Amino acid sequence: MTKPLDLRHSSDLVGIKPDAEYRRTLSDRMGAEGSDLFRAFNYCLIPTAAGILIGVAWVVVKRRLPPSHTLAFIYIALGAIVGAMIFGGGSLLFVLGFSRGAGEGIGSFLHPQAEYQRGYSREDSLVARGDVDGALKSFATIAEAEPDNVDVRLRAAELHRKNSSFEESAALYRYVRSHATRPRDDVHASLRLIDLYLIWPENEGRSMRELKRLIDKYPGTEIEKRSRVALASLKRERFPEAMT
Repeated sequence: MTKPLDLRHSSDLVGIKPDAEYRRTLSDRMGAEGSDLFRAFNYCLIPTAAGILIGVAWVVVKRRLPPSHTLAFIYIALGAIVGAMIFGGGSLLFVLGFSRGAGEGIGSFLHPQAEYQRGYSREDSLVARGDVDGALKSFATIAEAEPDNVDVRLRAAELHRKNSSFEESAALYRYVRSHATRPRDDVHASLRLIDLYLIWPENEGRSMRELKRLIDKYPGTEIEKRSRVALASLKRERFPEAMT
């Protein structure tokens, strides 16, 4: 099986392997949410300490300590715990809520009209039950009703490809490529079309033509640069006769 080309990562194209010595850190495993929690806990250290002191002071001043040393220790410990929970927990909730609320606010300001993302759970369930034809008919119905829906055509093309219906798959990819209003949709459809050509007998050479199209269409861009690297790699590995 030929590895799919990915212009986003030039290391996939020039054969650079990942560093075997690298070990994932805690931040790598937890991701952005983990970093947010870590910062929030740091911000809450001082309010938590203040809550402990306030809780202990309240027990000592307002409630009076019992004569028993054991009970006095329990009272102080409970006061510290309650104070830490109120001040520390409240601060943690405030910091997390403010951080996420601010992020959503900035996001809504930068992208006031977020794109509607249609769900395809019905079609996914049909595929899971083995009813590929039913899923394809449903995709076709949606595509007919929504001429600008790129995603549904890409999904249908993928399903056709997995079902070895290469002609139908290629037609959908070409439709997306020619009707795309965003470069990312055009490039994505082209890359999937290249992957398709490379596993389609007697059509492998068309993959080079598709890469040349990207080079010509996006001059002076990162797309052109990575397409040239991909084309050179493809000629070297699959079409050495084209090097001459």
